[in-house]
Amino acid sequence: MLYFAAVSWEESRERLRPSQDDAWTGLLGVGDPLLSSLPEDSLGLLEMIGDFAEMDDTAVGRFIRWTTDAIEGRNVAGLSDPLKANLYGVDMKDLERNAGLLGMTGEEVLAALPSLRGTQRPEIEARDIPETPEARTP
Repeated sequence: MLYFAAVSWEESRERLRPSQDDAWTGLLGVGDPLLSSLPEDSLGLLEMIGDFAEMDDTAVGRFIRWTTDAIEGRNVAGLSDPLKANLYGVDMKDLERNAGLLGMTGEEVLAALPSLRGTQRPEIEARDIPETPEARTP
């Protein structure tokens, strides 16, 4: 989950809010104040919890809660949502809802969506993005 939070945030940030400094930012959150310590912190917590094979539900739950809290400030993809049952497709509504984490508004994210594919930014309306997967089929 740490990896996916870092990748989704960094890729979204670089594509939706490009900056001349992007070439100098660390890969996968290295140097980011919220992400850079997470791999080491998670390893320390796992070592404290003990042998993975002997982890009980309480220890697993504690680690899941820690991970969910740790990625909150960069979770543009809506990860750790129990309603998604660990099935995480690309959901533009999650990106729109979490726009503030990128320093953007939902409207700005919608306007910048073509940047995710490397194209120009045409005018786009929120109504152009289907609410449900079923609505996306032609």
